[in-house]
Amino acid sequence: MPVLTHYLRSQVALAEGDFAAVDLMLPHHLHLPLSVLCFNAGKHVLLEKPLAAKLDDALKLLAAGREAVARGQVFMVAENSQYWNEVRCAKAAIEKDRIGEVLSARAIFNGTFTEGDDARTETADVTKSYATLDGEGGDAEKPWRFDAAATGGGICIDGGAHWIRPLRILMGSEIKEVIGVCQRPFDKMEGESLGRALLRFESGRVAYFEATLGEQVYGPDQSWRVLGTKGEIVVDGDGVRLYSKEHAKGLELFETPPEYQRLTDLGVDISFEGLAMPLAGYHASFGHELADFADVCCRGATPSVPTDSKLSQSEHALGEMCTALALYRSAKTNTWEAVWPQTGLSPSGVQDQRVISMILNSSHVTKHLVSDLAPE
Repeated sequence: MPVLTHYLRSQVALAEGDFAAVDLMLPHHLHLPLSVLCFNAGKHVLLEKPLAAKLDDALKLLAAGREAVARGQVFMVAENSQYWNEVRCAKAAIEKDRIGEVLSARAIFNGTFTEGDDARTETADVTKSYATLDGEGGDAEKPWRFDAAATGGGICIDGGAHWIRPLRILMGSEIKEVIGVCQRPFDKMEGESLGRALLRFESGRVAYFEATLGEQVYGPDQSWRVLGTKGEIVVDGDGVRLYSKEHAKGLELFETPPEYQRLTDLGVDISFEGLAMPLAGYHASFGHELADFADVCCRGATPSVPTDSKLSQSEHALGEMCTALALYRSAKTNTWEAVWPQTGLSPSGVQDQRVISMILNSSHVTKHLVSDLAPE
């Protein structure tokens, strides 16, 4: 059995640890400095979304990531929903013309801390950082996800991203502009705990997105619905269903994805405590994501989930962040707000070199960040 060593300081871990890759799961405002530390230490990096709490930091991080990739390192941004097998099943059905031309879609993400939800228990690793646990007094430390400076916003830039990426996948087009509203009904959270938006895609089609976090109780709903000229696909906790003239009562579509077999054939260990990694469900997607990152690092493979974007895997991850930021601007201006122009990048491959030169001056980004990094 390998010996596990625990470190309290990242600099010490990077200097002394015998490992080749890191998975950075941090408050968003720490993504940039810690990623640069890992890049400079020669590590492969899997960074949890979003890239950063601020757009400028995200673009600087991409510049540092490009330098690392040029040196032969791996840099991937973790967005597990693109490995969510129900989403991939729905996408495959759309590509097989099961619902005809896609007309619109909707995504609904609701999170709650009501009694019985694991967000109220101290052992809920995923949701604990959102939770205000029973017994907390007035001096209790505020969960970092309730801190707008640490997250870059509220529920839309954070958990909502897992619902925005599938919209980009299922609509088969890129989000061009956003109009919407944000509110704070859950007052423990500095950022928005309620967001409602229309997303207009480059194809001209429009999707609806909503995200809510709070202590209220929700009725049943679907995570995604995709409407086409010949039918509709519904994705929810029960799986993937097709509704059409031939299947008016719904047809179950979910099948074992080829990705699972591919990893098994490669000899990748996709078990946990002797149990096979589950195929379906939100949490299963994290296992597939990590297995894919390991495959890229160890075998030199490309990420198994392709995109239609002309951007790199890490650059493509700007989409969810920029969509949320456009929503925040729209909530203030009451108008449609563009998603991509402020980045100098475009999924279609068109780039504004003036913006890139101004913000992504990579000749000084890495040096500047390391010299300014506060000691731990």
